[in-house]
Amino acid sequence: MTFFTCLFSVIIFFAHNAFCDDSTTIKAESLEYIKSEDKYIATGNVVIERSGTIVTADKAVMIEMTSEAVVEGNVILEDQKAFVKCEKAEINFDKKTGTLYNAIVMLKDQKLNRGIPEIANLNLDEASVVSDYWIKSDHIQKLGEDHYFAKTAQMTTCSPPSYTQLRIDRFKEMPQEGLFSSATPDWCFKGDNVDIIREDRIKATNVRLSAKGLPVLYTPAFWMPADTSRHSGLLIPTFGNSTTKGFQFSPLYFWAIDENKDATFGLDYYTKRGIGKSIEYRFVDFNSKGAWYAYHIHDRHFKKDYLQLKGSHQHDFGKMKAFADIDYVSRYDFFKEYARKQETERIQKYTQSTIELSVPMDSSRLYLLAQKWIDLETDGTKVPFKLPEIGYFINATKLGPFMFTMSTSAANFSSSAAPAGQRLDINPTISHSFGNAVQVFQSVSLRETAYSLKNNTSADSSPHREYVDYRANALTRFYKRYSSFTHIIEPSIEYRYISSQKELPIFDSTETVAQTSTGSLSLLNAFSFRHLSLSARLSQPYNLRTNGNKFSATTIELTMSGPFSLIFSTNHNFSTGRTENINTDIYFRPFEKTTISIGERYTRGFPDLFQYSVGLSSIITKKWSLASNILYDLKGGGMRDSNIKIIYRQQCWALVSHFSRTPGDNVRPAEYKYMFIIELLGVGGIRI
Repeated sequence: MTFFTCLFSVIIFFAHNAFCDDSTTIKAESLEYIKSEDKYIATGNVVIERSGTIVTADKAVMIEMTSEAVVEGNVILEDQKAFVKCEKAEINFDKKTGTLYNAIVMLKDQKLNRGIPEIANLNLDEASVVSDYWIKSDHIQKLGEDHYFAKTAQMTTCSPPSYTQLRIDRFKEMPQEGLFSSATPDWCFKGDNVDIIREDRIKATNVRLSAKGLPVLYTPAFWMPADTSRHSGLLIPTFGNSTTKGFQFSPLYFWAIDENKDATFGLDYYTKRGIGKSIEYRFVDFNSKGAWYAYHIHDRHFKKDYLQLKGSHQHDFGKMKAFADIDYVSRYDFFKEYARKQETERIQKYTQSTIELSVPMDSSRLYLLAQKWIDLETDGTKVPFKLPEIGYFINATKLGPFMFTMSTSAANFSSSAAPAGQRLDINPTISHSFGNAVQVFQSVSLRETAYSLKNNTSADSSPHREYVDYRANALTRFYKRYSSFTHIIEPSIEYRYISSQKELPIFDSTETVAQTSTGSLSLLNAFSFRHLSLSARLSQPYNLRTNGNKFSATTIELTMSGPFSLIFSTNHNFSTGRTENINTDIYFRPFEKTTISIGERYTRGFPDLFQYSVGLSSIITKKWSLASNILYDLKGGGMRDSNIKIIYRQQCWALVSHFSRTPGDNVRPAEYKYMFIIELLGVGGIRI
């Protein structure tokens, strides 16, 4: 037995077996080695370094052969992945296992969940993406290098900025209660059977969420990823309330099938409507990729089934490419009730599904196509679908000074109520351009379209149409640079002629061509300053086909960008004194982080459309943000779509209060929704 009573440092080298050498460094004020037991006893400012782990304590007992140690008193344990502060620890250095008593564990540099789009889009600091997990428990088992388990534990990601900056120094000075004292953290989870694998997942039972010590939420089971990589498990559910659908509860389950495949299963429980079921599947492969979504609900209120199937699939067979884009709804009012994207889907007039097989060649392309449309303004039964269409397209090919293109297609249209039949369409085009100071472009198309129809209201079951389409335009540009700005003037003239047409059943845009003989004179006047740009364009069409007034509505377009932005366009007929439409958008920033938008939409028709919109987006302070959009109909509709979103953000959490209104119609009343979202750094969003 040897015994040292003065300050020293001793380095011991020993081997576990013939294949692995290891080194241990022990420093202490007093160190005793018991050779018969192969045991070291160290006291006073003990520091042990082994296998990338550093331990400091007041007292330590270490067995050399098993690399096991018991350390006590102000214990600090550090490796590349964690800091641990505890009163006592039993450690196996080689196996990276042990037991921690009255411990706080900080898992370093976790790649945390950035969170839901409502908050992630506010440009949070990058420090909010990489942070630390803090865990506190009276008894923590370290089951592996990255695996921790505790019968009862608290967990948070709210580390004060000072800890992020000074890290281990602050950690050592921190009192044992640390972040989990009565005043902090801002939020934490407390649960039973807490099982944590670093950069993998966290699961627990009987979990309570507290904010500033006050209970907020309870769940009997809890699972979440501990980083941003993909893992199977329950996602945070959505809670909401609607005046037409009632209380909403929407849990989600994410299935990470493989590295290139995943799926999400969801339920939507509405107290007034029923239970909706959804599944979303996504994949990426060497020669294919796609995403598919299906949704179904039996609506108790309307006593109807609503079904949606939406998805896309692309597959490459060498040079040949197959593509499918499906957008199917079982009822034309589906999006009015169950739109996922309220801003766009609710105003759709039709859905289109397409399946196409394309074979590219050196200067041409052969394709096989099928298309189906659903009219969302009626029951959709009168819309024919295209099954199939075969076509051949010749890309722009140079023929001497000319360019030649041609499209040819043969299509079959099916419908139980509307006209149906077959259509052959041939459309070659020759174009030519010349000039430098004055650039001139001309093209002429010859189009032949022939039909074989059934269910046609007219007597002719085999109509055909031939017409010539001629286009020509010429433009030039004058510009001059001054000391403080540049002035540009660009006049242009355009002419288009389409020969006489026949009345045909409308299958798609091929039949919407009208007889035309119109010229147009346009003038662009633009000024470009260092911090300001202004432009105005005036276009005057002249209709050569009419016998009366040949001047059509004049188009005026104005744009401005600088201290504020302006986009304005209008069509005004000076002969009749009638304005056909007005579109105005104004954007300005009264403050550095505040943007206000004002829009106007007017269209003369049956009925007239006259609407105003106001939008506001403002980061008021580092903590408070506001976003709002309001649409108002001056032609009797009153308030239309509107929403207000208020966001309060702290270092490691944020709150979103979201209110929205969607207008009703003759069948359904207006719908009011309120959603409260709690965003926790590293956890994601809890929608209430």
